[in-house]
Amino acid sequence: MKYTNNYRFKKPDADDAYDIQNENDNMDLIDETLKNTVDNVDIELNAALNELRTAIANATAILESAVDSKIGTHTANKNNPHAVTLAQVLGGGGSSVIPVANGGTGNSSVDTTPTQNSTKMVTSGGVYTALQNLTPASHKHNASDITSGTLGVARGGTGRSSKTTSSSEYEFRAIKVQSTIPTSVDTGCIVLVV
Repeated sequence: MKYTNNYRFKKPDADDAYDIQNENDNMDLIDETLKNTVDNVDIELNAALNELRTAIANATAILESAVDSKIGTHTANKNNPHAVTLAQVLGGGGSSVIPVANGGTGNSSVDTTPTQNSTKMVTSGGVYTALQNLTPASHKHNASDITSGTLGVARGGTGRSSKTTSSSEYEFRAIKVQSTIPTSVDTGCIVLVV
């Protein structure tokens, strides 16, 4: 019997009797050799993929840093880096006024104390003044602040602008707020227990 040079597969001679075990031994050797080869390829492929992922992540970080730096430098440059002219801003017009359609005010004078309907350009001090004159979004009034009009029922009023004189209607004289349930209530009074 002879053997192959590399993997030592059995090669029966012409005068050797056929033995199934020789075939089985060769198949086991082929199976083991292929398995080891595939495992090694998987290990090498995974290592190569990990190296590639690391290289891509490093390159991406370097590129992002460079782009961020360039964008930061560019946006910090307030010296007209694109050399935009007033004519370009005005859309080719010869005036020194930026029209409303181009984001301007349409007015060349400056308003230092703007109101809600101001159409002139506003200085930063004018903006501050305007903001100081705004009514806060949330504020409160006392009942004594209401001097005219009708306070609706939904807001705690009667929904009427004057006292009623009809005997079929109720007149309220007072609204009381207390923490306990009263044993009696005066006519025309509302008691809120909180």
